[in-house]
Amino acid sequence: MTSQTLAFLSLAFVFAFTPGATTAVVIRHTLAGGRRRGMIAAGGAMTASFIQATLALAGVSTLLVKWPQGLRGLAIAGALFLAWMGLKSLRAAVAPGTLAPRTLAPSTLTPGHLGPLTPYRDGFFINVFNPSVTSFYVGVVPTFVPAGSSWRALAFLYAAHMSIALGCHVFWSSLFSKARTLFAGERLRRWLDAAVGVLLLYLAVRVLRR
Repeated sequence: MTSQTLAFLSLAFVFAFTPGATTAVVIRHTLAGGRRRGMIAAGGAMTASFIQATLALAGVSTLLVKWPQGLRGLAIAGALFLAWMGLKSLRAAVAPGTLAPRTLAPSTLTPGHLGPLTPYRDGFFINVFNPSVTSFYVGVVPTFVPAGSSWRALAFLYAAHMSIALGCHVFWSSLFSKARTLFAGERLRRWLDAAVGVLLLYLAVRVLRR
């Protein structure tokens, strides 16, 4: 393994492990329905990363990055999705009584309330609309590939990043699945709903202001 590959793996780990929108979604579903639900959300995010990597290999993402309006549109879509989930969490924090089963708040969910498509969908869309992933795959990853290398070398780095990201999400999901009992009281769970909602709205605003 070359020093350049090791440098990329270190960078990929920092990029994947630093908490962001995808981490928030994985943690949210973990607290709502356990480690399995968090892992399903992580699987949706990995599917989106695979699509991003495939488009980057095909050159489509490069065109998107060179077209500012397209990249901006991607960022706006991601921000709107973040804001939508944030508002649902805030609604769960203040709404009296039991909410609709499809609400994602930990205070109102049990593993049986949601099908697996909901966390998968959230993980997928939060990552496929993430312009940071697009920019990373197009502007950063190729710089670690020696000149004259085949597309397989680039694909290897994409696969390495996806594997590292999945491992980080497994870590967060496992960690917070053990903390679910701390939020058994309704007051604490409502505070958690509010905190997650504020975090998601903050991330939405941060994406729009880039």
